[in-house]
Amino acid sequence: MLPFSSIVLALTCLFATLPATAKLDVKNKPQIRVTTSFTNFNARIMDHWGGGGGATWTISNDSAHPFVSRQFGGGKRRDIRGSKTFGSGYPWDSDDASTLNGRGFPFGVWPLWWGNDFMGTDEYNSTMDTIRPGGQLVTAEVKLTDPKWYRGSTKDETYYVLGDVQSVTFIMISFVNWCHTTPAWPRKFDPLAANTPIRLENVIQYYRASSFALASTLYNNTFARTTSANSTGSSPLPQQVDRSEFRKCVDGVIANALPIMNKPPRIIKPSLKWGLIFGLNGIPILVLAFYTVTLSYGLLILIWRHVKVFLWGRTLTPNEKEQREAELDYEAYP
Repeated sequence: MLPFSSIVLALTCLFATLPATAKLDVKNKPQIRVTTSFTNFNARIMDHWGGGGGATWTISNDSAHPFVSRQFGGGKRRDIRGSKTFGSGYPWDSDDASTLNGRGFPFGVWPLWWGNDFMGTDEYNSTMDTIRPGGQLVTAEVKLTDPKWYRGSTKDETYYVLGDVQSVTFIMISFVNWCHTTPAWPRKFDPLAANTPIRLENVIQYYRASSFALASTLYNNTFARTTSANSTGSSPLPQQVDRSEFRKCVDGVIANALPIMNKPPRIIKPSLKWGLIFGLNGIPILVLAFYTVTLSYGLLILIWRHVKVFLWGRTLTPNEKEQREAELDYEAYP
């Protein structure tokens, strides 16, 4: 049987180490909360590096949300890439390729807005940025810290990302860590402004049901204004962009790290919760209880023996009693 101290040490490691690790992971993982109701604090979570999937979520009609009855979620990480065509990348709700009006949001956020109701997107215009998951539309410059990191790259090789402010901020952190990118803070994006850094024609890749984009000013897609999400026509990429290892790194990080909506949380009934707790931890608890009772009983016996000696003296064993009687007989012999 194992010593009691070994059992206690093993149990301490089991119960103390795991919660600390889980807490650290959750605390530091970038997340976007998507709230659609004022009747409770329930929300779905968009996770940086998350896998997505799960059941969809219908926006209830209890809080006058502008997109009531539409569905959120269900999109999986593997389906995050679209094409160079606006409106691409919808894993579901894509029956009418000529418009994005009235569609659901497979990855948790509605599509970009290019102005002038292009493909029916004025319902997602800048006035809706106050409730857009992740915040208002912004853009950020993506440049190398040093061209030495990628063969064939130059110091002026520049791309732009376009999306909600939290997604752009989170993805910039990943760019800096994975692609040796110069940190750049996001700037507000207005597609109708004369000095906007990127246009619809500059987009080289859409992601997340056209709610996020990667663009280059070196690219001019003459097919970009085609009003069909299923269009496969596009201008070829400039050779510098097409062969760029830096662009491939940026594209890979977006595809793998861009926040998308998680599966809905699993609801566990209290009775099942306690059943799982005691079911998983039952054997260690029983072992600990057994050792505790055994040790307590042994200590009580030991204490009782000392108390008896103190109060009434020590009780002689049969051998000791026989020897003592013989000694008394010897002392009494004349």
